Amino acid sequence: QFPADGRLVQSRMLEAHRQELERQGYRIVGTLADGFVAARSKWHWDCMATKISTLVLVRAVADVDAPTILADRAMLTQNATRYDASALPRGFQKGRALVTFYVAERATPDAIALASARPPVDFASFSIAGISEGGRGHFYRETPLFGGIYFSKFRYLLGRLVEPTASPDDEPLSVPGVALTGVLAACIVGPFCCLPVACI
Repeated sequence: QFPADGRLVQSRMLEAHRQELERQGYRIVGTLADGFVAARSKWHWDCMATKISTLVLVRAVADVDAPTILADRAMLTQNATRYDASALPRGFQKGRALVTFYVAERATPDAIALASARPPVDFASFSIAGISEGGRGHFYRETPLFGGIYFSKFRYLLGRLVEPTASPDDEPLSVPGVALTGVLAACIVGPFCCLPVACI
């Protein structure tokens, strides 16, 4: 279980990552010997007005392999409710992202394959991994059909963690999300706009 005393990580290697996440509105909710856990809950109006709670584990390690990623993912899952006390239940305009990110000297082929593969999707929940190996970023860069409206957000987060000292930029809008939100709004508002005409 992650400590939740709010202490900042002492590792200078991860200081830029902490600062970048805090710039994006995350707060540090736990520390480890080699990393930290950050959390953020945010409404994304461009994603069909969905609230996404994101829990990010960042670790600095010499080596990372797939079993390590899966074990950390399970630990995040066990602690997710503790760090996300929102009364809004998952699935009711509410999603969750569990992100494990590693600043590693070496990554095994199975770790790179896991990070680069399409993330598994549970009920309104995404489990995502990323690796910075000697400055090279390994993470899923495509947009899947299911849940695709959120993946521009996830790619932005992982890209910033790979290069936390790059010039700050804003989180991108979700183009598929904006399109779907517009269609939904038209379906809801459209019939009411036609009422005055029908009454003439």
